[in-house]
Amino acid sequence: MLEARGEVITWTVFKNSFLEKFFTPHVRATKEREFLSLVQGNLSMYEYAIQFERLYRFYSYSTSEEWRCQRFFDGLRTDIKWILILLRIIEFADLVDQATIIERLNLEDAKEVGKTQSSRQASSYRGNKGVRMSPYDRSNCQQ
Repeated sequence: MLEARGEVITWTVFKNSFLEKFFTPHVRATKEREFLSLVQGNLSMYEYAIQFERLYRFYSYSTSEEWRCQRFFDGLRTDIKWILILLRIIEFADLVDQATIIERLNLEDAKEVGKTQSSRQASSYRGNKGVRMSPYDRSNCQQ
């Protein structure tokens, strides 16, 4: 049991003691592997950040803020990575904030593109009365 015997107890020591007391070695190892293999995939940024934080607690090695950011970044979807890579953010909270903003803008952009495409399809259908036309008709060309 940890006791403050005039010694300063670091967060790492406390965290490791807590994990040892309440989680079996097998559970800790499983959660650590989950953390190291975590990717965003179809998760929203919020869901990914929550999963990341939940599993990060089980990572037994002491890490820097920069390493934590890099691990989070590595698991992001490529469309978000392309934008974030230029920023070189080394503060975890800033990285999550920027990634969330990028995700929101991507979703808004996708909705806008969807509206534009459905609007074009609707006007094209009404204008042509359902007849599909090609760009030009070769039969009208004189040779």
